[in-house]
Amino acid sequence: MNEDLLHLDLGDAEGLGRPPELKDPQKVPALTMLIQESAEHEHAVLQEWVQKVVPQLLVHLGLWSAKGLSAAAAARLVRLSPNAHASDTERITKLVAMPDQSLAVHLVNAALGAWTVVDLADLDDWQRRLYLAGVTLHDLNKLVGDEIFLNPGRESEYRTALLEWGEQLGLWQFIDRAHWADVAFLAANAEARRGENRTLPNYPELRTDPAILEDVSLYVRLADLLASVCRRPEDAVLHSGSDPIPALIRRGLRHRGQYELRYHKTTENRGLLTQLIHDAFLTAARSAGWIPLLYFPDGVTYLAPKGAGTPEVAPLAAVVRAAVMDTAQVRADDLVRRGNFGIMYEPDLVQILDPKRAAEVLITRTFVKISDGKPVVTDERKTKTTLRPDSAVVLDFSYAGSLNADRLAEGMIGIGKLLADFYGGDGPVRGEALVRTLAMDDFLDAYRGIAWTGGVGYPWYYVAGHYCRRHPGLLPAELEERMAAAAHSVIAQLGAPKTGLPFAFLDEYIPCVLSVGGSTSPWDFAGELQKYQRNKARGGKPICAVCNSPFASRADFSAYTNKKTAGPKVPSERGICAVCQAEELMRRFAFGQSGRGDDGTKFLHLYPAYFFTPITGAAMRRAYEHLKQVNFSDVARALGSDATLEALARSDVFYIRGDADKRRPLERVQYGAGQMHAYYLVGVPYSGRTPSETENWLMPALLALLSPLLLAVKVVVSGSSLPIYGSGADFAATVILDGPHAFWQHGMRRTYYRLDELAPAILAACALYGLTSDAYRDGSGFPVWNQIGSVARALETDPLAVFHYADRIHAAQNKARRSGKGAAAGVMAETGGMSPAMARRLTRYHQTLSRYDQELELGRDDRMGVVKGIVDRYTCFYRAEGFAAYARLRPLLLAADVILDSSPADCDEDLHLMIQGALQAFLDRVRNPNGAQGFIPEGARKTAEAAPLVAEFARYMLAEVFRGYCGGDRVVLRQRLNRLMNGCEAYYVLWDLDRRKAQENTVKE
Repeated sequence: MNEDLLHLDLGDAEGLGRPPELKDPQKVPALTMLIQESAEHEHAVLQEWVQKVVPQLLVHLGLWSAKGLSAAAAARLVRLSPNAHASDTERITKLVAMPDQSLAVHLVNAALGAWTVVDLADLDDWQRRLYLAGVTLHDLNKLVGDEIFLNPGRESEYRTALLEWGEQLGLWQFIDRAHWADVAFLAANAEARRGENRTLPNYPELRTDPAILEDVSLYVRLADLLASVCRRPEDAVLHSGSDPIPALIRRGLRHRGQYELRYHKTTENRGLLTQLIHDAFLTAARSAGWIPLLYFPDGVTYLAPKGAGTPEVAPLAAVVRAAVMDTAQVRADDLVRRGNFGIMYEPDLVQILDPKRAAEVLITRTFVKISDGKPVVTDERKTKTTLRPDSAVVLDFSYAGSLNADRLAEGMIGIGKLLADFYGGDGPVRGEALVRTLAMDDFLDAYRGIAWTGGVGYPWYYVAGHYCRRHPGLLPAELEERMAAAAHSVIAQLGAPKTGLPFAFLDEYIPCVLSVGGSTSPWDFAGELQKYQRNKARGGKPICAVCNSPFASRADFSAYTNKKTAGPKVPSERGICAVCQAEELMRRFAFGQSGRGDDGTKFLHLYPAYFFTPITGAAMRRAYEHLKQVNFSDVARALGSDATLEALARSDVFYIRGDADKRRPLERVQYGAGQMHAYYLVGVPYSGRTPSETENWLMPALLALLSPLLLAVKVVVSGSSLPIYGSGADFAATVILDGPHAFWQHGMRRTYYRLDELAPAILAACALYGLTSDAYRDGSGFPVWNQIGSVARALETDPLAVFHYADRIHAAQNKARRSGKGAAAGVMAETGGMSPAMARRLTRYHQTLSRYDQELELGRDDRMGVVKGIVDRYTCFYRAEGFAAYARLRPLLLAADVILDSSPADCDEDLHLMIQGALQAFLDRVRNPNGAQGFIPEGARKTAEAAPLVAEFARYMLAEVFRGYCGGDRVVLRQRLNRLMNGCEAYYVLWDLDRRKAQENTVKE
């Protein structure tokens, strides 16, 4: 836990408490830029802290655990503790059960979480600077260990650590390092758990009035408590302890008036519908004078002036209903089309909009569908117009056909049907009111007398033709306005529709799920249980297939095929309730075609690590609005050749800094302007055509690992757009993959990751993806990602399978080079041997995957020891001249040939002697000037000197390679020989390169 996992590479991890080396201080994470933009109207001191300190926090502490650990990391931490006991399982259990929070998020949340109180307290510039500096280093113990604080006599170590980390985090650019003792006072008194240290002689270099430090320390402690205990909206309000949060706020604002903490929360998270409820109450709370303090997925914590009123819950239903219809109306035009009988609409139009909105959508779409280029049908309808048998009306066909007549006729036919659906009756009768409103009363008899033959509205074509004759030269826009005015007039006369308001369930639903200060209307659980039991019986009414809510359910039809997906006569005999209908329609209209995941889109559910503040919430909103499509080459490019996460942390993989890049945006809900959220839903569709399920999971799984580092959030990736968890506090892990594809199960073998496991997991996933990308390319040079499953299964069977792909990569690069689409550097040298670049790359892939197995304790053996054992044992008596692969591997090949050509009846002693004989004969040829090429190093040039070295090599080949690695099976040895050869060659190349460099350095010295 105390290793700097952010700098995980092929070398040793950073030492305990040692600040990482700052490699590129100028390039800051993209999230930092957005936080700076979100804080641009804040106090100048805060803006400076965001500019100078926050970037370093995000880069260096983004994957450093402040809260929550994996079981393995917790066990290591407890073992390292100075007071550790072998049976200290209670502490391990507590650490594992705690939800994750990175130290970077903890510090930013702490500083910004209490900033509203600091601002209201009207601290001066110097006090604000001290506050931010104290919060920045108040968790120094998590970086250097508790023992420095607990054990007397280690003050100098504490001072050194504070100065080093202050430098690394850019703090001394924000506040003069001469004030380090002032910062130390604030940091040491931030947590009651560690005990206070207010003895002034312990801080001999204080430069600020101790009274000022005492006042500022109150706000630092408040900041730490907010970031530590607030996982849900009510936590700050209900917090009790030695320093309750409400009491600290009252003390901190004692000179500025009396404030109190309040909150609202929901008992469930439906996703989009829940966000609308939050927004509605948030607007009402602001109107009442409440100040938003912390944003959670399930609610908001507020700071309210004492005596401020509490918003009523009942009026929120109308606000939410209007917001739902606003969202639906944007995309409801998809529900209107033109068929053989004119303008038609889907039944959902009546369910999701009120009569006025539905009429507006239908009229607007009428003018879109009957555009200027469409053929006129009024004349054709004129020739087919007939009277009812009982009608004596004389018809006048002297009008001319026109597109305006078509638009008026078909639009009014559709409006009449809408009115019938909303108010009852039938369309022709409802249409009479529209005829009157259009001032065409003198045509009512003709309207009633003309027959609706074959379902075609011939009466309306007749009326429309005469209307356009009376109003020649009417522009389409003017006609649209008149049609809308007529529809609005009739709707106003009819009043409330018989169907009731759309989403009528909101009046009952919102009081049941929305809590303001702890009170909600209770669910009728007994009634719900009875309904469930009754409807489960044969012939019962449909039960909601999603949530089992007590609201009425109906059959559910697919938005794409119109086939029934839930309801009677389907295997589950389930339906979908009114709440789920609303959520389903919200996703369909607010999210686009991928809202239901029918196209294979996978979704990232983004939650804050505990909470967003007003500033970080606004920054996350900005990031969400700019997320772009990402492919693996973007990630590989950002990761860099050194494969360190610092470069990745400073990159803009999601392309959120602006719109200069014309990449396709990721699928996302279009939230209304000015709304604040603490839960975001992002769809990651595959960019190619007809993707496989492998390709659908490819980038979502990788982006799930990257999101905590790049966006400072917790994430669940799933094929469902419905949130699995109501809040990030509901799950301890930082990343959860809900049912990922088999390639992930085989290659990574984990579907959840704690924060301290993300660094090795990101690098391992990039290694798996990178190996697949290198080895499998199509004719155009693009990766064949459908092969990643076979690569993952091969690595699961044997980690040395990494080296099996050397030949395939060599062939792919040669093909690309010949076609002019590949890089100049190949996997093999000109003589056919492996190049140092490829040897380094394959070795890094293997070591990265092996370290991932070790860090997460997955139990897969690191087979590189076999390769090392082979090469180390034969390079002491033979080395190749030149770069040919067969020359580098000659002892291995000779030994393998002996084993493969031997009889199963041969005992190990015989095989041992046979291998020795073959190798000694080969060495004799090498010693002969006219014999085989090669080099025999000092200490093995004589046969007697080489004999024990050859014997040891023969023993290792039999015991460790043949019997151990291959299980004594010659077939397995033959199958694995290729990967063994490539692995040994890669190791040999790097070993030889290091040896030559060492010789060159010795000569220079």
